[in-house]
Amino acid sequence: MRVGVLRTECGDVANVEGKMPKKILFVAASVLGAFLGVLFAFAGLMKLTPQFDPATHEMMVAGFLRYGEIWKVERFGKTSDEFRVYLGALELGCGLLLTLPLLNSLLWPFCQFVVPLLLVVIMAGATYTHYVLKDPVEALIVPPVLGTLLVAILILYTASAAVANGNAPVAATQESSVSSKKRN
Repeated sequence: MRVGVLRTECGDVANVEGKMPKKILFVAASVLGAFLGVLFAFAGLMKLTPQFDPATHEMMVAGFLRYGEIWKVERFGKTSDEFRVYLGALELGCGLLLTLPLLNSLLWPFCQFVVPLLLVVIMAGATYTHYVLKDPVEALIVPPVLGTLLVAILILYTASAAVANGNAPVAATQESSVSSKKRN
């Protein structure tokens, strides 16, 4: 088993053995993805149906009347209610794909990269909407926090893939530390 040392400008950080970093990165991304997937699936359901929480659903319906004005959905021949349904279905679908990526290996790259990226775009739009409407801080802070966590998933999956392909910074730092020792 190959053992290397991950080095930074501050010095040695950690010993790295075999494929362990890939597994750690992959598991961290999967757990975070499952958590956010459940959250987005639930948020999508709240937009789509009053069966789970009628008060929250009514709040969503009223909110989307304001959101539709910001995004001028009528220009596209849609109503605010249709906008709510489309976003709810998109969040529900993306949430399920983010939660259950291991069930379908054919969709795996899609679940790893496209789904979180799509949700980041939705969260950017939600942040803009709440900012323009001057909503309270509680409403304004949630989308950028969720967007940041989705970007973390993208980074973790990308790093996991880089480690698996041997393109990780760990390999580069190992080679550079060996070559610097040869020069000395």
